[in-house]
Amino acid sequence: MRLGPRIAKELGLSQDQIQLLKQLREQFKAATEPARTELKTKRSEMVKLWQAVEPNAAAIKSLAADMDTPRVKIRDAAIDHGVAALKVLTPDQRAKLREMIKNRPRTGMGMMSGQRFRQGMGPGKGAIQRGGAGVR
Repeated sequence: MRLGPRIAKELGLSQDQIQLLKQLREQFKAATEPARTELKTKRSEMVKLWQAVEPNAAAIKSLAADMDTPRVKIRDAAIDHGVAALKVLTPDQRAKLREMIKNRPRTGMGMMSGQRFRQGMGPGKGAIQRGGAGVR
C-alpha cells in the first residue's frame, strides 16, 4: 500500500508507521522485480508479434497465456503486501481509510487503485503508429 503524504497526514500516521510502510513497499518491489522484468520482456515480445505483417494468432495466444504467470505472481504479492500494510494501521486508521476509499474510489489499495496495469492484449498504445500497419 502506498500512501502519499496527504493521506498519511489525514490518517495521522506516526513516523514509525510511515517507515514500516516504506519498508514493506521496498520489500514488495524487490520481491516482484523478477516477475515485473519477465512481464516487461514478454510485453516487448507481444508488440513484435502484433507488428508482424501476418500476426500469428496461435503465437499471440500462447504468449498471452505465458504472461499470466508473472501477472499472478505480482497480483498475489500485491495482495499480501496490502494485507501486511493494513496491519501497520490502528483500527481507527483502518476505519478512516475505509471511509476515504468509500468517498474517494481511487484512494487505497487493490489492483486498480492507481496501479499501472495494462488493459487488454493488443499491441499497446502507439504500436500501430510505430508499426505502420493496422486499423485504429
